Amino acid sequence: MAAALREFDVKKPSQWTFYEEQLAFYFEANEITDAAKKRAKFLSACGTPAYELIRSLCAPSKPNEKTFDEIIQLLNNHFTPSKPSEIVQRYIFHKRDQLEGEDVAMYVAAYYEKSRKRATSQISWIPCYETADLTLKTALNHAVAAEMTAKNVVELRSCTTATDNSVNKAAATAAGSSKFKIRTTTSKVPNTVKGEMRCYRCGDGSHNANTCKYTNSTCNFCHKKGHLERVCLKKKRGGTTNQVQASNYVDDPSASPNVTVDHFEEHIFQCQSEKSAQAYLVEVEINGQKCPMEIDSGASNTIMSYATFKRLWPESRPKLQECNKMFRDFQRNVIHTAGICDVSVRLKNNSAILPLVVTYGTAANLLGRNWFDRLGITLQGIHHVNDNVVAVVNRFADLFSPTLGRFKGAPVKLNINKKFTPISLKARNVPFALRPKVEAELDKLCKQGILEPIQFSRWTTPIVCVVKSSGELRICGDYKCTLNKALLSYTYPVPSVNEILSNLQSAKYFAKLDMAQAFQQLPVDPESAELQTIITHKGCFKVNRLQFGLTVAPQI
Repeated sequence: MAAALREFDVKKPSQWTFYEEQLAFYFEANEITDAAKKRAKFLSACGTPAYELIRSLCAPSKPNEKTFDEIIQLLNNHFTPSKPSEIVQRYIFHKRDQLEGEDVAMYVAAYYEKSRKRATSQISWIPCYETADLTLKTALNHAVAAEMTAKNVVELRSCTTATDNSVNKAAATAAGSSKFKIRTTTSKVPNTVKGEMRCYRCGDGSHNANTCKYTNSTCNFCHKKGHLERVCLKKKRGGTTNQVQASNYVDDPSASPNVTVDHFEEHIFQCQSEKSAQAYLVEVEINGQKCPMEIDSGASNTIMSYATFKRLWPESRPKLQECNKMFRDFQRNVIHTAGICDVSVRLKNNSAILPLVVTYGTAANLLGRNWFDRLGITLQGIHHVNDNVVAVVNRFADLFSPTLGRFKGAPVKLNINKKFTPISLKARNVPFALRPKVEAELDKLCKQGILEPIQFSRWTTPIVCVVKSSGELRICGDYKCTLNKALLSYTYPVPSVNEILSNLQSAKYFAKLDMAQAFQQLPVDPESAELQTIITHKGCFKVNRLQFGLTVAPQI
């Protein structure tokens, strides 16, 4: 007797085809050939949800009134109502790529399953070997053999190669006593095993080159398609292109006294171009040998290439010690160091014993900031100010005055329609929470000479209090109810945005000026001051400067 027939899960209709095939094998294994017995066995073992579905499909008849083949046909029509689209199945078939972690055998098995669902029996597979008479079976054998070889190589290399997992972090302790302790968090660096197989297109070890997403990418160095610049072999071999060297290190935390820093990395960022400014070179005497070096204020450490190191000392070289710092380029690729040593350095009349980092390769020799002080190198540039601050403040005293500025030209005159009847409105209620700020602002404006208390005016406008982003209060007049109705517009045309942009087309220098109380720096004549009179809960105030809220203010 074969194993019991399992129930069918109606929530997974895509599994019906497989269940139907297993049902046929079950009947064959148990030698059940009678249609009535097949129907009885199937209906009793398919499960309650499936039986309820069969009853619904057979209605108004009952399941025992249908033959076994009729019930199977009803279920086929229900779960696969129509023939699947050949276009959709072809698309799914061609988009089936090898998944990450899936070996060749499992991939081909899934591919056979996809090909079975297609309307055509011809399998379209792109082989990785350029052979005219290549078949699927031959390609499969080659792929399985290559996969097993790659796995064996990784196992052999991993067994014979020592791995140092402590390369991720490097510690440095500053000179002097420690008053504070700072821990800087850096991004985690993945451990690298020398025997690990990496993708030659991007350098990642989590996938192979066949599934790399950078297959169609173009290298920025050799301009060839199929890999990134960080893994370019031509670049690693010292290929030539438009080059100028400029390196930069992150600040060395150990340069600050009384600070202890744990776990930091040094980064080297190098750009290449022929049109950059000429490098600042200086000839330094190192252990009696003259060596030209490029002064780099962005480098916190002085580095020398191993090629220069061997050229200067072909026989008796300075003894290198292990370097406890990690260096990375702008693509976060590790720059391997040969070591670090203390050397005797002399530049003009300055000499000292200084640390020198030696890196593998033929890169530029950089004189970093850790040598500047001992060799008497100083930096001066456009940001270096020698003027006395007090002298500058005294020279431009009017600009640094705490008082409000005043326009030196003629006072502003507001033109109104003489036939318009003056409007006098009552003061509006001010919230009690804002009254202290409003009264303080009114007192400030009176001290600045902007407001002047008066007893009577034919024009009185209520105020609007605006709270600025800084928390300060701005008092404006609601002139849309009063004076704006009688004002005559100025004939000066305000330029449009397109005109302003056109005038700025050939400009080279731009400045943004934020004037304090901008409108209120313009004085007005006595008649215009009375027209601008505002009324508050503290009485009427004549406005002696141009007020906020007037429609003609931007035109002036």
